[in-house]
Amino acid sequence: MARARTAFCASRRAAFMLTILALGAALGATEVKAAVIVQFVHPEHYTDSTFRNAAGSLSPKIVMDEVGRELRRLGERFLPPGQVLSVEILDIQLAGYNNWWSFPGNDVRIVSNAAPPPRFKLRYALRSKGKLLAASEETVADINFLMNPSARFSSDPLAYEKALLDTWFRDRFVGRKPAT
Repeated sequence: MARARTAFCASRRAAFMLTILALGAALGATEVKAAVIVQFVHPEHYTDSTFRNAAGSLSPKIVMDEVGRELRRLGERFLPPGQVLSVEILDIQLAGYNNWWSFPGNDVRIVSNAAPPPRFKLRYALRSKGKLLAASEETVADINFLMNPSARFSSDPLAYEKALLDTWFRDRFVGRKPAT
């Protein structure tokens, strides 16, 4: 079983790398707009309970779709043409926690000062015309997430997570602050 899982992971990583290389080759031939490639690595092992029991109103698919969409939107907005950002999401902890003691269909996500902040563990590589510009693995979190007014008054169920990704993206790829 462990060998099969290792072989499966190796084949997924190889396919991911081939996609990056193909995009790099295509970008070398013509100047196209920036691209962000997002891959979720073993979401069934993510910290947030949403990924283990999917009983809440936010399913793992919705969370992954929204996170991927947000990263691609940020790439289109801020990356210069010809750059490719590859992001592997290794873990997700959404802001707050699920109210597990409520009745099914009546679930609520509790977000307070005592609740865990949003957190992403990710690995990324930024390339331009095949040349590696930046690469790192880091954990991104914001313990002051409740102080963000744009997220606090939003009706988006992933507002805190999107605000965190927006700040990280701007710092790392627009302001070019080094990973810590």
